[in-house]
Amino acid sequence: LFGAVNVLLVAGRKPDRHAISVVLGATCVLWAARVMLQVAYPQGSMSFALQYGMLAVFVGVTTCYAAALFLVVRRN
Repeated sequence: LFGAVNVLLVAGRKPDRHAISVVLGATCVLWAARVMLQVAYPQGSMSFALQYGMLAVFVGVTTCYAAALFLVVRRN
C-alpha cells in the first residue's frame, strides 16, 4: 500500500515535497522495523540461505527508501 502511494505521489502532476517526505519517512520506519524483526525473529529459519537472503533484501529495500528520503529532503 505504501509503495502504491509513493508511486502515485511521485507520478502526479505536481508532486508535493512535504507529502512525499512524510510517506517516504513512514515507509522507512516500517521497513526498518521489518529488518529488526527479521534479526530478532527470523523467517525462513529452516534454510540458512533463505533466512539471510531475506535479511539482505530487507536491508536493501530499507536502504533504497532511506536514500530516496534523503534526496527528497535534501533537494532545495
